[in-house]
Amino acid sequence: MFSKRIFDIGFKDALDEELSRKGISIKELAELANIPPATIYKITSGDRDPRFSTIQAIVAALEPNENRFVAVIAAKFLLDEVESQMVKIGD
Repeated sequence: MFSKRIFDIGFKDALDEELSRKGISIKELAELANIPPATIYKITSGDRDPRFSTIQAIVAALEPNENRFVAVIAAKFLLDEVESQMVKIGD
């Protein structure tokens, strides 16, 4: 399942794997997801991180019955960007 592979190998690699597995071209995915092909090319080349709306459209196109994972995927992307900070309180 594409959405679960994202957690294992990252969005870009999971997308490349899923396109290969399904035999779908970037142009075909762009049409299915209603996203410009250039956007998907930039994501698959590593030049661009996808926005939430792009992730949502791609997951919906590749897994039309699995949209419940989109929020979790988006949260993972956001959490990966959060820097931790420790603050000592008291003694």
